[in-house]
Amino acid sequence: HISSIAVLPKYRNLGYGEKLLDRLLKLFREHNKIIIRLEVRVSNEKAIKLYKKFGFKISKVKKHYYSNNEDAYLMKLKLVN
Repeated sequence: HISSIAVLPKYRNLGYGEKLLDRLLKLFREHNKIIIRLEVRVSNEKAIKLYKKFGFKISKVKKHYYSNNEDAYLMKLKLVN
């Protein structure tokens, strides 16, 4: 279980998030993980775009998920070797 992945603000928009996610997915595949799930704020458009680029799909909306009552998307990716 990974509870959080983030890139420091001064390093954003430099491709580090994409490289990090790519490496994590490779590790998950090497360890025969089949389904990856994550939650993301519905307002976090950049993260959602990145996840979709890697094949994640929105599977559910979790209402009032965050402490400020913001909704979250549950996104899933099925890994295939």
